[in-house]
Amino acid sequence: MHSPPQQNGYPQTPVKSHPGLPTSRPPSVQPASDPDSLPVIPPPREPTRSPTPLPDFYVNEGSLLNLQHQLKTRTSQLSIEQLEQLRATCLGSIWRHRTEWNRDALVGELMDVLNEFLEDCAAGAKDTALESLADSAC
Repeated sequence: MHSPPQQNGYPQTPVKSHPGLPTSRPPSVQPASDPDSLPVIPPPREPTRSPTPLPDFYVNEGSLLNLQHQLKTRTSQLSIEQLEQLRATCLGSIWRHRTEWNRDALVGELMDVLNEFLEDCAAGAKDTALESLADSAC
């Protein structure tokens, strides 16, 4: 009996030739030397890019120190709930300005938020005091 030719220990299957079709493997895929391994295909190459330069970060140190001082001194009498509300409002401003490299507008907005919040707290305290006076007079 006639056995088919062998390559790497395995029988080679004869390939019928069709007119116009190549009978060999494509050049990018090389046969593996080990019959159990898959062909090695190199990964596609990505072009190298230089990193995009980032703009300079800027914040006026005097304004930032003033904001820090105002937060420290003017919020010392607030309750935990009021501090949590102020924090949430400030974080909203910070989120809106997150893409800006010049943070002066953010510091100014945070100072405005603080002033407005403290005015609202003072107005609420006055209303509460007036209500308690009215209740005690009755």
